[in-house]
Amino acid sequence: MGTLFVDKLDPQSGTSLEIGSSGDTVSVNTGATTNLAGNVTLGASGKTITVPSGCTITNNGTQTGFGGTNTPILWAYQGSAQNVSPNTDTIITFNQTFLNTGGTFDASNYRWTPGTAGYYQFNISVFGRMCSDSGSTFTDITLQRNGSSTDGGRVRLRPSTDTNQSISFSGIVYSSASHYFDVMLYHQNGSTQATDNNNDLTFWQMYKIIT
Repeated sequence: MGTLFVDKLDPQSGTSLEIGSSGDTVSVNTGATTNLAGNVTLGASGKTITVPSGCTITNNGTQTGFGGTNTPILWAYQGSAQNVSPNTDTIITFNQTFLNTGGTFDASNYRWTPGTAGYYQFNISVFGRMCSDSGSTFTDITLQRNGSSTDGGRVRLRPSTDTNQSISFSGIVYSSASHYFDVMLYHQNGSTQATDNNNDLTFWQMYKIIT
């Protein structure tokens, strides 16, 4: 094996410089440093780039196209106030969205289907006069998955003072590719009560966690 000492390699005018041929292996000595200051394309369609165990990739710039994304994502709200009867499980009419990327939102039945398996963060808030001020009644809000309560997906409020309150809670829930979600409300205040559809107070947010 011979050694070629050069300071610069240039292709012929109007051509590209290619190193190696099909079946060859081109190696850079482990003690050498390679500086690639221009645009670099690694690999081709269908090829695999392998980073050996023990190596570290350090990113001080901006990454795109890898590293995971927080989609599917939903941010829903109510287009109008909703009258909710007491002592009845009622689906909250989230029928408008600020954001719905990667999932399927059905405004007719107030369901969201993420369509991608994974763990999801959810944030839910509902404002209204749903409890008496005696402490003897309560309100439940439940994130349902396929029509049933999810683990960690329910909050209960039993106030003893002001009954105009936001009921808010957050959590993490698993979704398969086919699960759908909706939000249910149950209250014990003695008569029909209305939600406040101010989208700062009543909303449903949900997005995939990068794991």
